[in-house]
Amino acid sequence: MQGNKSVFTYIPDHEPALGRHGIAKDTKWTSGFDIALDADLIYHDGQYTDQEYLNRRGWGHSGFGDVLQFAAIARVKHLLIGHHDPVRTDSQLKEMQSALKKNSTFTFNYEFAIEGKQFELP
Repeated sequence: MQGNKSVFTYIPDHEPALGRHGIAKDTKWTSGFDIALDADLIYHDGQYTDQEYLNRRGWGHSGFGDVLQFAAIARVKHLLIGHHDPVRTDSQLKEMQSALKKNSTFTFNYEFAIEGKQFELP
């Protein structure tokens, strides 16, 4: 009998909504969907606010809203948003995460990546 296996997915430098109309309704056209599906923990690029992303589309990094939507359709259990814009300070990131959670309707666990954070997978 095999034991339970946890799934960790690492997706840096990714724009799941780069298509013509954002994230495709048909998941077979959503980049990265197959490897993220039902992951226990996913580390995903999230460098920009949604407003910043409007002027950086195609640069190889995601806006927070797209990352959350991607994680929702992939039914991930825990999302770790990383690859932050290097000009941001830790306090700015804390404020951004707080604002994002305050205005979010997503029910899965998510947070911004921080140095030294450890996770135990089920």
